[in-house]
Amino acid sequence: MPLPDTKPIDFGGRKFCETCGICAEACPFGAINPGEPTWEETNAFGNPGYLGWRCDYTKCPHCPICHGTCPFNALSGSFIHDIVKGTVSTTPVFNTFFKNMEKTFKYGRKNPADWWELDDYQFGINSSY
Repeated sequence: MPLPDTKPIDFGGRKFCETCGICAEACPFGAINPGEPTWEETNAFGNPGYLGWRCDYTKCPHCPICHGTCPFNALSGSFIHDIVKGTVSTTPVFNTFFKNMEKTFKYGRKNPADWWELDDYQFGINSSY
């Protein structure tokens, strides 16, 4: 069944990424190329044919750090996240402000060592001896 062509929906993601770059800054391996998006694919195992930011998969171990730091991957835990996502799609002049707020409040991926209380014993029993 043929489907009619439809115009893509612009949710403001590309404009936000142009001013953000938190994922490239957070990558501990330097695998994400910061700067302007490009059509050229110079990295091994890349996927040419689209305008975007490139990842060097020879450096990338597929850790989730870049995904965890992306503001668009934030959970909708409060009404302000929905307001920000709605504003980004219509008013890109606030993108730098939203990026700075993301860095100030330190959203994103946390250090796994901070997830656990290591000073407390499991079930209250010291089994280290």
